[in-house]
Amino acid sequence: MKSTTTTSGRILLLMLKKLFFNAKVILFIIPVIMTMGIPSFAQQPLRDAFPFDDFTIREEMIPMRDGVRLYTIILSPKNIKQALPMMLERTPYNAANTIGGPTANMDVVLGNKYIGDTFIYVFQDIRGRFKSEGENLLYRVPRGNFNK
Repeated sequence: MKSTTTTSGRILLLMLKKLFFNAKVILFIIPVIMTMGIPSFAQQPLRDAFPFDDFTIREEMIPMRDGVRLYTIILSPKNIKQALPMMLERTPYNAANTIGGPTANMDVVLGNKYIGDTFIYVFQDIRGRFKSEGENLLYRVPRGNFNK
């Protein structure tokens, strides 16, 4: 009886050692595999430039009066000869998608060839949404002397 207990104890001990070794190997391999798929933390462009692009794309964080910065994409013609007016679109639906995402605006995808080079186009995330800072409050409480 003593020999079967020690034999089963040894088998159990060997199984536990093997399980522990496999767990260590898996715990080492998983982080290595996960970091392979992570892109570098360097600023990645929204999309690659095409040779026929006749506009430049800039990403900026524009500060507001209260210090909150809003993520902004600026599309401007390459050969600006005079000051141009700008068209601003503030969106809660991710300004980065206007350039090349699944919901990209057709005018931005086609470029200035079809929409002209008479405007600077600006797309901005509202506060608290996507890459913009701050808190997203859909309905703010009215403030002022008339709202007491």
